[in-house]
Amino acid sequence: MSNIIFVNDIVLEDGKTIKETNLQKQHSIALGSLVEIKSDDYSDCSPVDQHSGLRLFITEHTRDYDGTPLYSLSFNKIAAQEFTEAKKALVNAEQGSLDHTVISWNVTYLKGSILTGFSEESLTVIKIPSV
Repeated sequence: MSNIIFVNDIVLEDGKTIKETNLQKQHSIALGSLVEIKSDDYSDCSPVDQHSGLRLFITEHTRDYDGTPLYSLSFNKIAAQEFTEAKKALVNAEQGSLDHTVISWNVTYLKGSILTGFSEESLTVIKIPSV
């Protein structure tokens, strides 16, 4: 009988798992930074390369299943914050009411305005937000 081994559970030479190692890594691109998605080595017509060259804002810091730092991007600097607030408002809105319908539409709109899962290596920082 074979055992299933999850990649994030593999123990490295230092005695830590891949996930433990990745969770120690910090996000190095600040929220609100303007970034450009780097081109892949694929043809410009490839669906894999469809976002190449887009300039968007870092709107959220996330992590992969193995703890790798990832970034969410949007044309709206505060899309992730607005999305979280809209989801909370949706819970409090009366089901079937006009408010519920409008907030539900807004949640869908905001979720669709955020591209997720970009690694630091796939991004070029264009401008860091001023404090």
